Amino acid sequence: MDNSSKILFNRAMAQLGLCAFRSGLITEGHSCLSDLYSGGKVKELLGQGVSRSRYQEMTPEQESLQRPYHMHINLELLEAVHLICAMLQEVPNMAAVNTNKKRRVISRAFRWLLENQTFIGPPETVRDHVIAATMALLKGDSQKAFDVINSLHVWKLHQES
Repeated sequence: MDNSSKILFNRAMAQLGLCAFRSGLITEGHSCLSDLYSGGKVKELLGQGVSRSRYQEMTPEQESLQRPYHMHINLELLEAVHLICAMLQEVPNMAAVNTNKKRRVISRAFRWLLENQTFIGPPETVRDHVIAATMALLKGDSQKAFDVINSLHVWKLHQES
């Protein structure tokens, strides 16, 4: 498959993930977005930029694959949806590990983020907000978790229909 088709496929999967989340299909939304976030090159996979070194110029082929700015998918919204879907699946999974030892990890990236987070102070980034909400959920405070997630500024981008 050529690069243009790969970018189109990845953009369609990102939109499907957002639509699934909006419809309340958390598992499907996570599965659509987890492939994008497994590699760590989301901008490149969506055709919204390339990861390059400081002094390296874009090749003409890379420039032709870039989407114009008005067609970009907001990466903060995409990250928020991905992490919230992972949180909503992992927290019950983590709580049930005491009763069923054969439970598998749903999102390794989320577990790594949760275990390696040195979170001190009020949340600032999308990741900080989701980690704070996860900590609240693990303590059983669902109202605080809702308030933290609801305070994300990206919800202004996710318009009501």
